[in-house]
Amino acid sequence: MIKDNNSFGKIIKEMVYKIENPGTNYIPERGFRMSSASYPCDRQIQLRHRPNLYLDPIIIQMIQDIATKRYSGVTPMVIGSLVHEYIQAHLSAKAEEEVRIDQGVLLTGHYDLLLTIDDMQVVCDIKTSKEYARNYLPVQGHLDQIMLYMGALSVSNGVLLYIMRDTGDIVPIDIEFDEEHYDRLIERFKMIQKSEDDRILLPTFSPQNNGFPCVYCEWVDYCFGKDGDVVG
Repeated sequence: MIKDNNSFGKIIKEMVYKIENPGTNYIPERGFRMSSASYPCDRQIQLRHRPNLYLDPIIIQMIQDIATKRYSGVTPMVIGSLVHEYIQAHLSAKAEEEVRIDQGVLLTGHYDLLLTIDDMQVVCDIKTSKEYARNYLPVQGHLDQIMLYMGALSVSNGVLLYIMRDTGDIVPIDIEFDEEHYDRLIERFKMIQKSEDDRILLPTFSPQNNGFPCVYCEWVDYCFGKDGDVVG
C-alpha cells in the first residue's frame, strides 16, 4: 500500500519528465546536486546535469554505456558505498536526509550523518582514500561539498571522515563553516546555471585528456579527440 501520495506523485512526475526529455538526469525540482561541487571541472557539472542541452540523446546514451562498462566491477565508488552503509548502520545519528539551498540557484543533496556532540550539531561526510594521499587531505572538492551541507543546515561544525581503503585507518578532519567559501560556491553554481540557460558549454578543467580530473570522467571521449585536442 502506498502511504505517501505526494512521494508517489513526485516519482511519476519525474518519470514523465525523463520520457519527454530523453538523455538527461535533470529534474527541475532538484536543481544541481550538492555532491557535484566536488567536481573541479565546470563542464563536467554541466554534462552530468543537463547533457541534452549540448548533445544528441543517442550520443549521450553511447557515452554513458561506455562509461558503465569502463567503471563496472569493484571500484573505489562501490567500496565507498559499502563503507558509508556500514558506518551509518553503527552510529546513532540522522543519516541521508535531503537538504536544499535556494539562493538564486537550486541545490539539493543528502548529507551522510548529522551528529549531536555535547549539544552541538556536527555534519559528517564520509569519504574513502588511500594511505599515500593522507598528507593531501582534505580534498578541495570534498571541502566544497561539506560546506554546502553545513550552509544548508545552518551548522557551524563539520567533519570529513576519511577511511583508508588500503589500511583501514580512520582520519577525521574538523571543518568550520566559512561564509565566504560558501558564497563562492553559490556564485559558481549561478554561473553554471546561466551558462546552461545561454546554451554555452564551459571549458574543460584540464587542457589534455590525460590530465586530472579528465582521465576519470565519462565525458572525456566527447571532450577530446584521439590526439588529446579539445573538440567540444
